[in-house]
Amino acid sequence: MKKLFIYVILSAVVIFGLPAAQASEATEVLWTNNNPNSVQNEAKDYYVMLEIDQECVVTSIMTYHYFNGGVLPGTITLFAENGEQWGPFQAEGVDGQGDVKNAYWVADVGEIRLSPGRYAIADSDQSTWSSNEASEYYGIAELRGYYAQPGNPFGTMEAETEASPDNGTNEESEALVDEQSPPDEGQAGDPEALKEQGDTYYYGIEVQQDYAQAMALYQKAADQGNVFAQYAIGYMYKYGEGVAQDQDQAAAWFQKAAEQEYAVAQPYLARMYYFDENVEQVFQKAEELTRKAADQGEAWAQCNLGHMYFNGYGVPQDFSQAIAWYRKAADQGYVFAQFALGYIYNGVLGVDMNKEQALAWFQKAAQQGYVTAQFYMGVMYRFGYGGVAQDYTQAMEWFRKAADKGYVLGQGNLGLMYYNGEGVAQDYEQAFAWYQKAAQQGNVYFQTLLAWMYENGEGVEKDIEQAIAWYSLAAQQGSGDAEDALKRLQP
Repeated sequence: MKKLFIYVILSAVVIFGLPAAQASEATEVLWTNNNPNSVQNEAKDYYVMLEIDQECVVTSIMTYHYFNGGVLPGTITLFAENGEQWGPFQAEGVDGQGDVKNAYWVADVGEIRLSPGRYAIADSDQSTWSSNEASEYYGIAELRGYYAQPGNPFGTMEAETEASPDNGTNEESEALVDEQSPPDEGQAGDPEALKEQGDTYYYGIEVQQDYAQAMALYQKAADQGNVFAQYAIGYMYKYGEGVAQDQDQAAAWFQKAAEQEYAVAQPYLARMYYFDENVEQVFQKAEELTRKAADQGEAWAQCNLGHMYFNGYGVPQDFSQAIAWYRKAADQGYVFAQFALGYIYNGVLGVDMNKEQALAWFQKAAQQGYVTAQFYMGVMYRFGYGGVAQDYTQAMEWFRKAADKGYVLGQGNLGLMYYNGEGVAQDYEQAFAWYQKAAQQGNVYFQTLLAWMYENGEGVEKDIEQAIAWYSLAAQQGSGDAEDALKRLQP
């Protein structure tokens, strides 16, 4: 059989937006969007956004991959809104409900100290990252660790009270906690005091947790212009805490906070305009809010603004502007923007192809563990693109990195190289093994190649029934080659 080459159809990259497994008894859940509802594959994006309201130390990160199809655990990366990055960390697999192998991907990250703010968890395999309606179809994940000090959910951190030099305790502070008295008349009219009192009811700090009471206090503070209370009310309407869930009310209160330049509210509002079913998708408003954060140097917003220009969402399509904003984010080490630049320079209609630039940006993203970029690095070396000499050894190395994370095209291309003997001794058994992995993930091209090997006994014992079965699966997806093979085998 003549040499085989894979023809990869490139699809547009969607980059917008911007939560247990076993854990030590010494840690607790710091953040999660985990929930008991049924899940599906293919999370909305490669990452999920989260907020940390209290200073903490993260010791492990989990992502959920229930229907993983045998894919081995990949990598998990944590990003801060200011562009700081931790990882990628190689995850270990933990079995899930029903003895599903590697359902939980758990990365031990040492100790990462986080201040209150916005963060993102990125997973190397979006295709098997579990999600559901409760997670807003973002990947399900979890942060574990411990809290460094008491914190305030919607405002600034309060410093810990120092121990008394006399007896090691602060008796005055203890007395204030023990009294549990409501705010006095002076406090009742002060918006900051009202917001703080609302916090105590929201979190149940030394009182019975009461969302309705928290909402009432936040409302009084918000009506006086307290931005943190306005944000808190938006958050409670968004998730139906103490009130009926109401996305329009959530958007209205996030809008009030965003108008006061409260950075945390701006991305929430932008995402609601973009995604939430119950809010009109006003792309122009999403662009306005995203641009505010981008102009402040936020890498996630710069990347998202690049995506909006790339696709013409809320702005006229403009590849030059897209590249400019992607570049701002990429220069801060933002992996999604780095990959986007590689993708554009690799050949997008309306942009001059520049394989050298494509290689440079793919390499930056690949070195951060971004699996799709690792695959593209394999392609560049396999065919000698981007000013590099054709190097099958390098191509094999990059394809294997992607394949070991379950990336279907990495698996298939590794199989092709074994089949053709490119950079390795020709090995049909290895080719069959990698084709099978890719075929089991539903890739029509490799289903056809796997069927061919069964039909001809290459790398496996000849088995016409298996050949027909795999050709049939490929034909159901529209493969003309598979349809022709079925006519040949089933005249």
